[in-house]
Amino acid sequence: MNRLFCHVLIQHLQDRGLPEAVDRLSDMVGFYENPPPIYRQLTHGPTVVVKMGASTIRPVYPVTEED
Repeated sequence: MNRLFCHVLIQHLQDRGLPEAVDRLSDMVGFYENPPPIYRQLTHGPTVVVKMGASTIRPVYPVTEED
């Protein structure tokens, strides 16, 4: 149905608009003939075993504002 509608739209287009329509449609045809590659999502990666160390509480240093 969309293809038929496009034919109707082009049929009603004035002659002065045809060069622009050809240019745009040519770009679209080129894009859809050579779409960008679809990257497949990687499956689960390797598992990394880690050893957690002791938690450390960092000291708080007060900051004074200068006037």
